[in-house]
Amino acid sequence: MPNGMPRSACFWTSVPRQPEALLRDLFNVALAAVQPQQLLDRYSTLDADCWRYRGAGLDIEVPLPTAGKVLICGAGKAVVPFAAGMASSLGERLDDALVITKAGHVQGGHPRIRVLEASHPVPDVRSEQAALALEQFCSQRQPDDVVFFLLTGGASALLAAPVQGITLADKQAVTRLLLASGADIHEINAVRKHLSRLKGGQLARLLQPARLVTLAISDVIGDAPHSIGSGPTVPDNSTFLTALEVLTRRHLLSVVPPAVRAHLQAGASGLRPETPKVEDACFRTMQFAVLARLDDALHAIELAARDAGMAVHRLVDPLQGDIAACAARISMALDSHAGQANRPLLLLAGGEPTVQTMGNGRGGRMQHLALALAMAFQGQQGIVGLAAGTDGTDGPTDVAGAFFSSDTVARANALALSPEQHLRQFDSYPLFAALGDHLLTGPTGTNVMDLVMVLLTE
Repeated sequence: MPNGMPRSACFWTSVPRQPEALLRDLFNVALAAVQPQQLLDRYSTLDADCWRYRGAGLDIEVPLPTAGKVLICGAGKAVVPFAAGMASSLGERLDDALVITKAGHVQGGHPRIRVLEASHPVPDVRSEQAALALEQFCSQRQPDDVVFFLLTGGASALLAAPVQGITLADKQAVTRLLLASGADIHEINAVRKHLSRLKGGQLARLLQPARLVTLAISDVIGDAPHSIGSGPTVPDNSTFLTALEVLTRRHLLSVVPPAVRAHLQAGASGLRPETPKVEDACFRTMQFAVLARLDDALHAIELAARDAGMAVHRLVDPLQGDIAACAARISMALDSHAGQANRPLLLLAGGEPTVQTMGNGRGGRMQHLALALAMAFQGQQGIVGLAAGTDGTDGPTDVAGAFFSSDTVARANALALSPEQHLRQFDSYPLFAALGDHLLTGPTGTNVMDLVMVLLTE
């Protein structure tokens, strides 16, 4: 069975609930399906000489050394519970562990794991110090050592070890420019890899000759290993030229710090070493597996909703690109399926839209999308929805996302709030806060991008 809750553990009862409560429960079902600690508890085993993970279509075996060390390291917003599950699975075979997570995401730790906190999405001095600590932890490994590297979304900003000649301030400036430009995660990572000492497979090079096993929770569309956390332990398919093309396409090449532009141009001219590619010796014995992804979360929701007697329509292609286009796509899909079933209909989608921000508004892409959908559905009957990030933090805010409905706009107007103005100014957070429609979860212990659910009850 996929990574969803078993049907016997279904949360549904015969007691009617408000649509918002139902959507919240469905969101929790999705989180449980992609929570790495729960997956490790369920599917991993250990005997005297081998660690195994068997479940959800995976069959992983890792022989453990008799003389070398067994180590855990990793980075990401959900790496602390991930590492806790791994430490519990390895038991006394674990020798040492060091992970890096976003500040405030240290819940669910383990006494044998050292945790360093850093900044996300823009790196700070803690990100640089943490990356240097990880670099030291991973150096001087021996052939008999086994290193489990645990990777979740957010690792790129948390592992900010600039290459020589690039300062942390340079990397911060580039990150802010890319985020504001509407660049997608693949474009952002292509640039960051070529300004870093650890990303783009360079950590794998540092760890050799130890045996490397990377276990990941995917927060990128397509689940490409080189895109998750900027792929510190896998071959890099981007180049210095790719990074320059991204900056040119986003009209940023002339405004990035001069040292960044000079470094990338030197690399494209062959004057800087490239990130390791697939033929590099450091990848010959490396194992890589994705334990959970967006599809697992969506499938878990779909199963639970159908068990509850709902009709479900799931968008085939993930949400990506401009949020306005994503909102229009969701609205059209709901219109086309409304009235086709004599029972409640759940429209389900997931992905990672992008938004090109302007001004000083406060919000995140899911709150922005929720407000756009509320405006699209205003005046219609029986529509309630939720747009939220599975990591529990939507952009630089303290909420996962927001609920929206057919009457969101009317309720906002009654409070003398202008949804049009808040949308235009990328200032969705204050509006949803005034309405009491935020979803507040705290760190969820996982991260598989964003989920959108729209429930049509009439």
